[in-house]
Amino acid sequence: MQDRIWIPYQVGYEFHKNRMKVILSQRKPYEEIRQITKRNTAKWLEDLEKLNLKGNRPHPFINADELVNIVNNAVSAMEEILDRMENEHPNYFEKDQLLYVITKLFKDKVGTPYSQEDQDKLYDEIKRRYELGIPPGFEDLKDKGVPQKGDADPKAYGDAILWLQLIKEVQSRKIPLVFVTSETKDDWWERVSGKTIGPRPQLIKEMLTKTDAKFYMYQTHRFIEYALDALSLSKEEDVVDEVRDINHLRRNWEQLLSSWPSIKNVVSGQNRNLGALLNSGKLVGFEDNLLVVGFDFPLLKDKFLSHPNATSIVSGAIYQVLGISNVVIKVAVTQSKHPANTFEEEEDIPF
Repeated sequence: MQDRIWIPYQVGYEFHKNRMKVILSQRKPYEEIRQITKRNTAKWLEDLEKLNLKGNRPHPFINADELVNIVNNAVSAMEEILDRMENEHPNYFEKDQLLYVITKLFKDKVGTPYSQEDQDKLYDEIKRRYELGIPPGFEDLKDKGVPQKGDADPKAYGDAILWLQLIKEVQSRKIPLVFVTSETKDDWWERVSGKTIGPRPQLIKEMLTKTDAKFYMYQTHRFIEYALDALSLSKEEDVVDEVRDINHLRRNWEQLLSSWPSIKNVVSGQNRNLGALLNSGKLVGFEDNLLVVGFDFPLLKDKFLSHPNATSIVSGAIYQVLGISNVVIKVAVTQSKHPANTFEEEEDIPF
């Protein structure tokens, strides 16, 4: 199988472009967790002190000192565990075994980049495709924005570039293509009543028309399942489940981003003031059915929380638009002067 694998240049380019960001993002939560713990522990101690449990007339049954010791011991134990986790965190800047394996696996199996002239023509072609709604890639315009003239690296064009490089390679080799991807957006997959049927028919037609080759497309977890069966390898259920969970989470997040305007419209239909307030917020993160909505100022957050049933209204709108049930809404104050993934106030959720 190793002799048959190949990736478009765009895949390799995006992997290396985003690699350092991912490595750094995995380091940040350690300190964020420490700050959240410190802040909330201090507030808990402050609120406990206000109860005056040890004043002139101490409470007859509550031993405040014992409670404080329990909390301090728990915090100390957690800090020790967090320190150990951080110390055991691999230093991918010094040694990245995964990078070594990937580099070795795809040695001489990566497509070639475009010349500047061909790249300019390609961008014009992709712009035309997006205007006509030709997949894939146009869904990226919703969250990555419309590329501006002269943009040297338009983020919204990545999927289309990848696709056109696949077509070019199949034209050259004249062999069938098995495309494995973690993409979940609707401009890649045909869905009926929420069920994924297969690749978009336009993709199948374009590949067949331009290459006269068979085309198969699998989501990563599904390909692993089929490969294990076909090659009679032992089932790695944990691996398959992990990939499936990642794909599911990614799809829900992409759906939330692209459908957020529709969700806000549904909310406005039930409560105009709440809908207007959501226009001042932004989606920050989504994990384990927990959606974080960020506001730039504490006042906006407080106004949101003061609305009766605000979180249930938003959760209901998400179910109405996307069919995603039991979404828990949390709000946070985003700090524009710090990285977008840091928060303040009690409802801080680290991602």
